[in-house]
Amino acid sequence: MTARGTALLVLVAGLAGPAAGAGTDGAALYVRHCARCHTTAGSGLPEGHPLLSNFRNPPADFTDPMFNSREPASDWRLVVAHGGTALGLSDQMPAHRERLTPAEIDAVVAHLGTFADTRGYPRGELNFTRPVRSIKAFPETELLFLQRRDRRDDDGDVVRSTLYHARRISPRWQLEAKLSQRSEPGLREVDEAELGAKWAVRTGDDRLLLAAGLDAEIPLRDDGDLVLVPYLSQATPLGGHFSLQGTLRLHLPPGTPADGDLELSQVVHWKPGARPRGIVPGLEATLVAPFDAEARWRLTLIPQVHAALSKRGHVALNLGLEFPVHGRRPGERHRLHAFVLWDMADGGFWQGW
Repeated sequence: MTARGTALLVLVAGLAGPAAGAGTDGAALYVRHCARCHTTAGSGLPEGHPLLSNFRNPPADFTDPMFNSREPASDWRLVVAHGGTALGLSDQMPAHRERLTPAEIDAVVAHLGTFADTRGYPRGELNFTRPVRSIKAFPETELLFLQRRDRRDDDGDVVRSTLYHARRISPRWQLEAKLSQRSEPGLREVDEAELGAKWAVRTGDDRLLLAAGLDAEIPLRDDGDLVLVPYLSQATPLGGHFSLQGTLRLHLPPGTPADGDLELSQVVHWKPGARPRGIVPGLEATLVAPFDAEARWRLTLIPQVHAALSKRGHVALNLGLEFPVHGRRPGERHRLHAFVLWDMADGGFWQGW
């Protein structure tokens, strides 16, 4: 399975009423409600099985550790309780909230996690909302179009548009590429490319995810300079519906290291509900300290809102307003941020709406 949509929509339960005496035994409940389509081993129906003709998409293989670990348990609970349509999936997946108690649903979801060895895989519980400036620690396969507009009092606005693609290539590794265009009065040019890699350093629990990465900002104009950007990112739940993410990174021009800086960013998001579709507000702070002792350090705040457009949450729009608190540059007003995100691992762009 390459998409949560394909996998979750066929979490099809077979079928009869509740199991007498099953209690909250997840394995027994799974056998009663799910094994007919997914087999007792959780691997899905084998090729050539006569039941496969009844499915628009084949039943999920829960033994796939990438799929099994990628999303939070809340998504699985939603599909079991409310059926496939709750996440824009197939109506072949029935709702079980009338058949199973909340405790029984939790037990089934917990049992599904036992089918794959996910040691060394980042936990889906730490797959948080993507921020404006901080680098997301969780490895993803996604496509983004980002735009940043610097509002100025004097020379007109400067707009940077970026096409960004990331691909998860293993349990912990992600590769990425960016291409950026700069537009200002009298000038429009594709001026920078960026290549990078990220590795999830700490995995295996739901309390902290750490990732280390290295990006190379490659100039596409004659007067540009190569900049190396090593960084460390973190993702931490704060309890309830809150999460904390942040990044510590260095901007290092190899030829003129004194022109570099250290950047620290932290963002708090509040996700008010369990469903992926919805509004997630956040507040991000960014501190930039130049290596040049005579240069001013800079502090900005970025209130932002992330709006998941599809029921799966895999297509989203993010808007942010960055304004300087300290270190305002001459003529500077504020900076507008926007991006459209497509989480390709969860299905096609137009699926799940």
